[in-house]
Amino acid sequence: STDVSFANITIYLYNADKTINQTNVSTLNSYFINYTSLSDGLYYFNATARDTLGNINSTETRNVTIDTIKPTINFTSPTPSNNTYQSSNSIIINFTGVDVNFQDGWITRNGAIHSPSCNKIGSNYYCLTTWLSLSDGQYNITAYANDSAGNQNNTETKTIVIDTINPSINLIYPL
Repeated sequence: STDVSFANITIYLYNADKTINQTNVSTLNSYFINYTSLSDGLYYFNATARDTLGNINSTETRNVTIDTIKPTINFTSPTPSNNTYQSSNSIIINFTGVDVNFQDGWITRNGAIHSPSCNKIGSNYYCLTTWLSLSDGQYNITAYANDSAGNQNNTETKTIVIDTINPSINLIYPL
C-alpha cells in the first residue's frame, strides 16, 4: 500500500465456513504473513488498506487449494489377477481413482504409457482400456493417477503372461 496517511492493512484468510485468520499490519514494510499447519481444503485471502482519513481499498479475493493427499487407485474387475497365464491375446484393464482434485489416470504396459478412457462420477474416476491382438509374452502393467496439486499414486505391478500356442506332443514309446 502507498498512502501518505497510511493507517493499516488487514489481511484476511478464510474458507467457506468462517474466517480462519484476520491480521492487522500497521507498518508500511511488514506485509508478509505465512500461514502454516492448514488442513487440506479451499482457502480464500485478500487484504484491505485503510488510511487515517477513513479511505479504504481492497485487493481482489484470491484462492488456493491445499491438497497433500495422494489419489487412491485400485485395479478392479475384469482386470486379471497378478501372475495370470492366459490363452487369450487380449487384456482388459479397469481401475478406479478417487481424489477430490483428480487430474489424470494412465497405465504403463512394459514401460510404455497408455491413456485409458476415464469417466468421472463425483470424486471417483473409472478408467478402462482394452488391448487386442497382443503377441505371446509377459506384460507388466501398472496404473497411475495424479491430482491437480501434483500428488501421484500407483497400483502394484501386475504380471500377465499370454500364451496362445498349443503345446506339442509326440508319442515316443511304444512305437
